[in-house]
Amino acid sequence: MQFARALALSTVWAAIVLGQPAPEPFVEINFPGVNANRYINLSVNDFERHRFAVDDHGASREVGGALLSRVLRTAGWSIIAEDRESQYVVSVEGDGDDAHAFPFSEVMSRSLENRAWLISEQGGWPLSSNEGPWVMVVGAGDVVTVKIEHVRRIRVTNVATQQLVEDADFGRLSAYEGEAGARILWKEFVRVGGIPALIVTWSTGVRRGKTAVLLSERVARWDERRLLDFLAGPAALGIDRQAAVQRGGEFTLVQLRFPY
Repeated sequence: MQFARALALSTVWAAIVLGQPAPEPFVEINFPGVNANRYINLSVNDFERHRFAVDDHGASREVGGALLSRVLRTAGWSIIAEDRESQYVVSVEGDGDDAHAFPFSEVMSRSLENRAWLISEQGGWPLSSNEGPWVMVVGAGDVVTVKIEHVRRIRVTNVATQQLVEDADFGRLSAYEGEAGARILWKEFVRVGGIPALIVTWSTGVRRGKTAVLLSERVARWDERRLLDFLAGPAALGIDRQAAVQRGGEFTLVQLRFPY
């Protein structure tokens, strides 16, 4: 942890020296709708930090963050009726197999000691994208009862209908991090005719765009016309036919019209 902390501070210092902002940590959260496999990327720096002290396995730490309920409401989950909240769980995924599930009703009502937090700061310093964010549940006596580090995804699942189904293809597509210099704003997973695709909305700060991301092995035998016809036809996407199809590596990319 000390090495990671030193690395994070050196990253921040290097960013200051070079006149560039340090990398922002983001968390991916699905949002409600007909297709529950749609995600939004939220910067943890978009939330006002509440700072407080905790007992983290015997070590006293000063941390800062936002209530997890507020983060979920920002992603649109306040629309779930109170009498249906018991049907949902909140799954928080960190690196590797580190994951926990919490009752949605308890997170939203803040009955978990009123202390389920998305942590973005420690010791007065923001967590870098290499460190955070974390999710902490803090119980009586300010004791940390659950801590998930390197949180990458938060998912709300309807356990009554299994609305959100694990999909290995979507898991692979979710690893797409976008082009250099572009921030991913939205992700939407679709499957048409057995072909999975990730629709990414991105921004460079100057302009926005949309890209269809496909697994290269699934369309390796398709020529460019067949691929574009598929996206414009069965997938019903607005294609920028002047943009070249980018093939190479795990992903095949096609630029879409924005907006469409």
